[in-house]
Amino acid sequence: MSNSFARIKELSPEQRDLLLRRLAQVSRPGHGQPVQMSLSRRDDAGETPLSFAQERQWFLDRLSPGDPAYIITGGLRLVGKLSVPALSATLGEIMRRHDTLRGTIRTSAGQPVFVVHPPRPHEIAIIDLSTLEPAAGIIECKRLYAE
Repeated sequence: MSNSFARIKELSPEQRDLLLRRLAQVSRPGHGQPVQMSLSRRDDAGETPLSFAQERQWFLDRLSPGDPAYIITGGLRLVGKLSVPALSATLGEIMRRHDTLRGTIRTSAGQPVFVVHPPRPHEIAIIDLSTLEPAAGIIECKRLYAE
């Protein structure tokens, strides 16, 4: 695949333009006819049916409750000064904008549904490890991460 990208870079500007126009025609239904698409924002926070991917995850959780196989965690090491209020505000805004991050799955009338909860203030738990020696701080950080 990287060879294909390298070849595209070798095209003249005119050839590249022609390629992009042809790709745009092929990728649209109706052979080059413009397609108008739009996504509409949901007006309310409420119950919605699960997507196929959400339903699969719900089913797997019911099959093996509490199995952490699909829990994805990650860590990030920040170096330098950190503005906790700015970080908190940023995370709160991300949560406000993305319904998926504020949703839970529950059962309604025997069927799983996705429930979007209204935005709420986001609080960050702060654990200050700066008083520890560097090696002890790393050990404690790893312990907290595992927890």
